[in-house]
Amino acid sequence: MEAWTLELSVSELFTDFMVISVLLLAGTLLRRYVPFFQRFLIPNSLIGG
Repeated sequence: MEAWTLELSVSELFTDFMVISVLLLAGTLLRRYVPFFQRFLIPNSLIGG
């Protein structure tokens, strides 16, 4: 396998996109309802990631 060869199917692309979307949504919801994250201004992407 070469270092610069990228073989990515459409289903893998959509799966990755869905996982990232769900994690960002979870980070947004956690920040909205958990006072700890609101008080210290932790970004949604950091919470979800």
